[in-house]
Amino acid sequence: MKRVYKEDAVHTRQKLLAAAIESFGHYGFDGTSIRDIAATAGVNIAGIAYHFGGKDQLYRACLEHITETMRHGLSERLGPRNETSLSPAEARKALKDTLFAVTELLLATPKVASFVHVVVREQMDPSPAFDILYTQFMDPLHRRLCALWSMAAKSDPESEATKIAVFSLLGQVLLFRIARAGAFRRMGWRDIGERELNALKDRIAINVDLLTGAQQGDRR
Repeated sequence: MKRVYKEDAVHTRQKLLAAAIESFGHYGFDGTSIRDIAATAGVNIAGIAYHFGGKDQLYRACLEHITETMRHGLSERLGPRNETSLSPAEARKALKDTLFAVTELLLATPKVASFVHVVVREQMDPSPAFDILYTQFMDPLHRRLCALWSMAAKSDPESEATKIAVFSLLGQVLLFRIARAGAFRRMGWRDIGERELNALKDRIAINVDLLTGAQQGDRR
């Protein structure tokens, strides 16, 4: 009986998170009411207080859920890795692999699509909860890519030039998520399938090689 109750509680919490992410993404924090979230989730409004405490806590829980889902998604794709003391060629490959994983996660994972509006709102107008996204996902990912870049290009991982270079590599992926409508119309794409993913990965690999100064024999 306790197990059934626990499973029901987990299911209710997941429904509330999904409904809240959709509402916060479309209407913002101020434009979203807990009554509407509860109605969308098909849950009694008291369930929000029970599971989260209130609107502020629910919003923070949404960002924690988004962050954890993204981290888990990357970890699943990359698996355990030792990315210290790599040769330039090894670092270049690891850099590509990480960017490929980010591309698959952001562009070809249906559940991630619902996160985009919330994340973009936080980027444009950060709330106090922005630190959750930044410290737990954005900053660690960027630092990881900077470390790989520095080994591939033999540069300082914390230099301004390295940070900008890594942002430029991430930007080529983010554009197809954040500026999706314009990019898809120009490309004549309806969605991101295997062919489109491979085309993007090919371009990413070329850009990594060009920007890190790979020699012809080192390119993969």
